[in-house]
Amino acid sequence: MISRRYCIALLTVLAVLLVPLRVQGLYLADGYGEHRAHVGLKLFRTLISSDLGLQDKLNEQQDLVLYLTYASSDEDAQLYLQVLQDSFNLPQSLNARIEIIPLQELLALPARQIGGVFITQQLNEDELSALVEKSIAQSFVLFSPFEGDVEQGVLGGLSVQATVRPYINMHSLKKSGLQIKSFYLKVALKYE
Repeated sequence: MISRRYCIALLTVLAVLLVPLRVQGLYLADGYGEHRAHVGLKLFRTLISSDLGLQDKLNEQQDLVLYLTYASSDEDAQLYLQVLQDSFNLPQSLNARIEIIPLQELLALPARQIGGVFITQQLNEDELSALVEKSIAQSFVLFSPFEGDVEQGVLGGLSVQATVRPYINMHSLKKSGLQIKSFYLKVALKYE
């Protein structure tokens, strides 16, 4: 028969051993999200470059303005800004300006030329819905690296299966009037 003292000691040892596994699991989950975001940034660049209406989205200074948006913390947006600035090349000698903007400010912008928006922080249902409506009404590329957002109306995201592929909401594409190069649509997984 196992003594009570032995059982308590065994449970204590197991609890101590499991803590690092739980912390490691959190790290891996965060690393997975970070990886999705970095792959998403690459797909965002490609999707922006595939937009056949880029010339129509230039501001008064002839810049294509792209936004990184967040709901409450710009920490990730600051990291992604540098990645995009270091690697963003536009076709046809267009200039891109990348800015970080809180979601509420983005939603309040008057109708103006928005080249595209990358969501850097998971949004709640109401926030996401408002942003999807704005992207459709103003016909700009909206991209999210977060799982489930394309099904909620976001135009672009990523599908992680055996391979990573662009993920496009065809309903949002049609409603927004955006025209995307056919090569991008051929390789993309389509949500209808």
